[in-house]
Amino acid sequence: MLYKENVRFYGPPTDAAKNRTDIAVGNSGKASTQVLRRYIGNTSGNLIDLATYSNIGTGKPLNAESATRITVTWPNALASAWEAGKLTTSKSYHR
Repeated sequence: MLYKENVRFYGPPTDAAKNRTDIAVGNSGKASTQVLRRYIGNTSGNLIDLATYSNIGTGKPLNAESATRITVTWPNALASAWEAGKLTTSKSYHR
């Protein structure tokens, strides 16, 4: 079972030294897996795939009973659609 362990916002997208967000994803299961996609948005109808803007690549390994960090860089397609206080949903998909 995947779970969101932590989210760290470094700074605004206009600050080049801090233009990233780290999302720690944990695996409470007994088998290792791989994070393939990360979506962010506030409803199931407006989720944006962050794979292009993160270090997921073709898959981020996630060992059993451990966590991994996904780093999202800014600006990206989400930055232009951002509304303060509207981000309520974040989902990971794995195999």
